Amino acid sequence: MVATKNEITGRWTLSGVEPSGETFSKIVSMVRSGQRFKFARYGDGEINCMNGKQGRNCDSHEYYTDLGKRLRETVKKEPDYMVGIQPLAISHMEESVKKYFGHFKTLYDSDAIHSASIDGRMGELFEALKLRKVILVGPSHLFDMGEWAHIVTPDRNCWLQYEEIKKQVLIHAEPDNVVLLCCGMMAEVLLPEIDATVIDIGSAFDPYVGVFSRSYHHKLKL
Repeated sequence: MVATKNEITGRWTLSGVEPSGETFSKIVSMVRSGQRFKFARYGDGEINCMNGKQGRNCDSHEYYTDLGKRLRETVKKEPDYMVGIQPLAISHMEESVKKYFGHFKTLYDSDAIHSASIDGRMGELFEALKLRKVILVGPSHLFDMGEWAHIVTPDRNCWLQYEEIKKQVLIHAEPDNVVLLCCGMMAEVLLPEIDATVIDIGSAFDPYVGVFSRSYHHKLKL
């Protein structure tokens, strides 16, 4: 896998995996049809945490030792759901990616949803989600995303409230729901615990509520 960045659009592409546009179309189609699936996303933050690095990720979520351990456990064997790798992580942390994901038969571009946003395609996902009961797990600034159930997480260091957040998700989520995770590195630990369709959205929704948490967000034609 080789990662490249378009400096004009801010879009990363990842060769050697399914094109991100196809992955996004697949996600939209499965949401629309009611097919159950899960899409996890591992990037440089998750991998730094898995490596035991001290400090915090780009959203100021701390790297916790127990979180790193739990993240490593999620990839000891290839799970039965879609796993995306961030092109940025490939470009800067190739050896660590091989260490944790080298035994995977199939990987996806974790930026599939972000790239779709750059390409002006997010409306396809929003229209598909209108057909489903949605639970969004994320910070309070995402309240304006739609008429969805919302389980609120802290803006920073969600991991410290993992058990309570997990409890709330498991109480409310039903098998035919779509659960959208916007809760940092914790998402990859929470995702396999949920009996429903689960998508790690990350920060992709932020610019649609006026929060520009990534540099490419400022370039979007919203």
